Amino acid sequence: MRPPPIRYEVIEEQSFGSFKETVRTLYLAAFAKAPHFVNEEKSHSFISNYDEWTKKPGFQLLIAYSENTPVGFCFGWSSVKKDYWYEKFIAAEPALESVLMDCFELVDIGVSPSAQGMGVGKQLMKEITTSTPHKNLLLIVAPNNLEAKSLYLRMGWKIETERLHVTDSDYRIVMSFIKVNSQNPAELPRRC
Repeated sequence: MRPPPIRYEVIEEQSFGSFKETVRTLYLAAFAKAPHFVNEEKSHSFISNYDEWTKKPGFQLLIAYSENTPVGFCFGWSSVKKDYWYEKFIAAEPALESVLMDCFELVDIGVSPSAQGMGVGKQLMKEITTSTPHKNLLLIVAPNNLEAKSLYLRMGWKIETERLHVTDSDYRIVMSFIKVNSQNPAELPRRC
């Protein structure tokens, strides 16, 4: 039996608040296992910033549904000079400044275990790439999250630096996606 089709929805600004618990629940489900080990407490800590995030310039939220059940999410916002992550990106790799001039920061993406392996994460990435008006996108990924890193590379993202220091002992990989054709923003870069 085939799984039900997945529907993707860009959430309208006036509805951001009503999706707070949905995002928290999906975050908990998606990241409960290794390498993240998110628990109830961590999920509440994560979502405590949600209202602030939704006020950032260019905030976008996408939800994936299987039938009427949310099974995935992704969100992010426009890069803004002097913002925390903007400054971290420049410190890690000064050449990123030109990318950040017209950039969407993909902050988080997660898929519930019931929908993993069905292409939901890949489609969320394509949907956010299409829906954002920016020419460039950036994300960070933990070096031990090999599955996500591999997916992003297959989708045309490239590694900008492998040493974005989050703390003195913790770092992330910064990856970028540059839209090839402004007429068709979903077109992936061609591989040589």
